[in-house]
Amino acid sequence: MSKVLIPLFVLTFISSTLALTINDEAPTFYLKDSKGKDFYLSNYIGNVSVKGIILNFFASYCKPCRNELPILNSLVDESERREIKVVIIG
Repeated sequence: MSKVLIPLFVLTFISSTLALTINDEAPTFYLKDSKGKDFYLSNYIGNVSVKGIILNFFASYCKPCRNELPILNSLVDESERREIKVVIIG
């Protein structure tokens, strides 16, 4: 195996073993929201008033991200009625 393929294989193996699968608990983290307020994911995990979370990572320079933003925004009201929190991180 070449010297380039070995590190790629190791990185691929490690990243796939660390990836979450369905029903895995999400890692806890916090960020500042657009208003400077702290957002803690842990505040929503296990919260009885929230049945689910749609967590989207967004980049303004990413064309697919910009295309999906209006769709995500349109889901906010319906999601809130269903007690699902929509969080867009950019």
